[in-house]
Amino acid sequence: MNAASPRASGPDRPHDDRAEWLAMLQDNAAEDGSLTPLGIHHWALYTEAGGQLLVTFDTISAARARKGALPHLCEFASVMGWSYLCILADGQTWFRDPAIYAFFDAQIKDDFYDGFDHVLFYGSGMSGYAAAAYSVAAPGASVLTVAPRASMSPARVPFETRDRPARRLDFTVRYGFAPDMLRGARDVWIMRDPFHDADAAQAALFRGHHISTLNLRYMGERAETALEELEILPKLLVAVMNGQMSAGLFAQLWRARRKFGGYLKQLLLRTDTAKRETLSYAICANVARRTRAPRFRKRLEEMNAARAGAVKIPA
Repeated sequence: MNAASPRASGPDRPHDDRAEWLAMLQDNAAEDGSLTPLGIHHWALYTEAGGQLLVTFDTISAARARKGALPHLCEFASVMGWSYLCILADGQTWFRDPAIYAFFDAQIKDDFYDGFDHVLFYGSGMSGYAAAAYSVAAPGASVLTVAPRASMSPARVPFETRDRPARRLDFTVRYGFAPDMLRGARDVWIMRDPFHDADAAQAALFRGHHISTLNLRYMGERAETALEELEILPKLLVAVMNGQMSAGLFAQLWRARRKFGGYLKQLLLRTDTAKRETLSYAICANVARRTRAPRFRKRLEEMNAARAGAVKIPA
């Protein structure tokens, strides 16, 4: 592979359709990088910048919707001075394509990953499945995933009811069952919401002495969004890449969720549903004291009004 450092498209570089967007990536990688078609539904974007390699998986629609219209974490890898490889999918393909198998087979044959000091595979959901499944190509790599799927095969995950079209794909051939592909990894970090039944059930299929599970309680489908909005994800990636990741570090960083509206709303919803009024009151009082969240302040005032001798919270 060649080296490249894709630049975000500016206002003079519109990309209203897929072909023009791909042409933009190709132009940016033309000098010393590569954008390689993998069959008709996938592409591999590679940039070389240093001895550490970040491997991600993304969809074209998600990449184009981001600020800068670049694949996930492409700019972050550039800032960190990391080499970067992203497999792009045109749609919800689950990266199940013989052309991708052949691509990773060729990398193994060429000892591609041996040229790096360390390799980190990252992904969430469908991309988390791919990150785990294809990490087998780089023995000794680290894997960080958010709500990964082990498989979408009805035989393997009969409990799975999401993404029904994916259940028609073949997960029985090369790079198929993600947990089996992790045996050669150095360390694996699985982040998931233990109260999201489907995600928890999928995550439970990943087992091994080198696999650690980290809880993102009450985040559900917004887990990766929370990590990004709270600026936790970059710190986790750096820690894993440098071999400094630990459950303690994660717990310290995850305390930032106390400022995340999505988490606080879900927490209040759960205590309300369980009719735990004292806990609901404590949550609203705590949030209103620390933030200017109108919803929690209003709810606290309503609960105070219903209590004898209530003390109105200062404005």
